[in-house]
Amino acid sequence: MSLKPKEFTAARPLVVSIHRHDGEWSIHAHADHKEKMEERLKARDPKGVSLEDSILEKWMRRRAAKAPAAPHFKEHAHTPVIAREGEFLKFECDPKFGFAVWVDRDPEVCTEPRAPNNPLVGWKFPMTVSPGQGLIAEIKGKDAAGVGPANQAFYKVIAWVFDPEARETITVDPDLYIEGDP
Repeated sequence: MSLKPKEFTAARPLVVSIHRHDGEWSIHAHADHKEKMEERLKARDPKGVSLEDSILEKWMRRRAAKAPAAPHFKEHAHTPVIAREGEFLKFECDPKFGFAVWVDRDPEVCTEPRAPNNPLVGWKFPMTVSPGQGLIAEIKGKDAAGVGPANQAFYKVIAWVFDPEARETITVDPDLYIEGDP
């Protein structure tokens, strides 16, 4: 049983915004959820270790040979998307272009072989979203052996934005961290 509450539900999901800012595309937690993501980063476990410090320690321990010294959110100074098993995400694009999205293990860390490749319930292929629409997805929970996405923890979200104004498809690549109980 999870000790941390599931704060993002199907009715009130964590919005993951695929957006263009100053001509550059990025993916972040929506501005409405940025404060909650920062709160989660600063939260301390029973031993007094912040989630941010825990993420950095896990990154250093598990990082692949040619991976950067720190996770993407530290290298690029943005707040990561931090979710929990059983919570819901909603992917949106601003401006309201069509897009496709896929989530998979982050190749910059060694994998946890028992954890799922894709942490989202029912996802087998990239999901395509029509212009102006969003996509709600549930993060898997633990399996019968007690293993879930939090065991892998580090995931990449890859989006392809179909920009009719630029007449091109843009690839956007951020990180998603799935936290578990201490």
